[in-house]
Amino acid sequence: MSLTYVKASCHCGLNTFQIPFLTSDLPQASDLCHCNSCRHITGQLAVHCAIIEGRPLAANPGLSPNGNQPADLSNLSKYAASEKINRYFCSKCSAYMLYETLGGSNPHWSISTGTLEKTEGIVKVGYHSFVGDTMDGGLADHYRTLDGKDIPRYELEEDGKMLPVGWRSANIGVNRMEGSDEKLSAYCHCKTISLYVTRGKQGDAIDEKKYWLVPATENDPSSRVRFIAGHCVCTSCRLTSGALIQSNIILPRANVFDAHTSKGIKLAIPKDGTQNDCRPRGLIQYESSPGTFREFCETCGATVFYWSKAAEGKYMPIHDGDETEAMDLASGLVDQECVGARADGWVVWSNKVNKPEDAIDKAGVASIQDSIKDIVPQHW
Repeated sequence: MSLTYVKASCHCGLNTFQIPFLTSDLPQASDLCHCNSCRHITGQLAVHCAIIEGRPLAANPGLSPNGNQPADLSNLSKYAASEKINRYFCSKCSAYMLYETLGGSNPHWSISTGTLEKTEGIVKVGYHSFVGDTMDGGLADHYRTLDGKDIPRYELEEDGKMLPVGWRSANIGVNRMEGSDEKLSAYCHCKTISLYVTRGKQGDAIDEKKYWLVPATENDPSSRVRFIAGHCVCTSCRLTSGALIQSNIILPRANVFDAHTSKGIKLAIPKDGTQNDCRPRGLIQYESSPGTFREFCETCGATVFYWSKAAEGKYMPIHDGDETEAMDLASGLVDQECVGARADGWVVWSNKVNKPEDAIDKAGVASIQDSIKDIVPQHW
């Protein structure tokens, strides 16, 4: 049996593994999963994994009978979202890395493809699964083809009912609460982090410096101020999330509230050791580069926020002292029942993928860029 080994690692480097794949199965054509659990557990619009042959291994060959040492998983936090799957994320930088599928006819381990050193010749998107959970097609509408062929879009699992591009569920908003058109709900899977976002103001949206706001159309009473959203494939986003594609909504901090307390969000941790009472409980902070922070749920590991107070080289350098004035919210947290996973009534998607030069999956990025090229141009 011939095996191919690929290195996998998280951003902080606490977890670096050697991943064995059965050579004869390569490249794997695995599903891009859009289910509610995957989105809210990770904060991503969809989750892509590759099946491992056996178990993850230590980065350097060891002296066990088969010549390889099992990986040390002690720096990973485990989240058991169901009896069937254990999910593992880095306890320091939050990268989702491993999935352990239990029981059934095929128990196995999987690796998040964004943590792999390379994907070419190893794994690619073969089909979209559980698109029906998104209520609006989600990322599948922005990732339509690969290698010149349409990617199959299944409502649930492979070989089931298929859904067309542009599909929207008739049930979006059926259970919408009164006034919810002015509040956007977002939450992680375990609900430790639960937020709501209010609409931006037209006066702010016409300020060119606040490019993340899209003004409402004048003389159209149904039009609302919306936020800019986009897809990023930069190395930092990839290695702190475990995802090949990180999708974010840029939000003014003044419009983001903790649903548990109804307090406005403040993310800075005081250096003097005092308590920030407006910082959501259960939110863990990771400084991915000087002055730039990633925030994630300590329980389920979901990516929640990206923000920066380092002006140099940053696309969103607006801050007030130690506190940010704007931040990215991981779009996989959006309450799909009210607005759909893409939240098109609340956001305008950028027609450009951010940092394509960093991508390890060049074909996938090209596909997404081609699918979104006709979106109304917006700066991001």
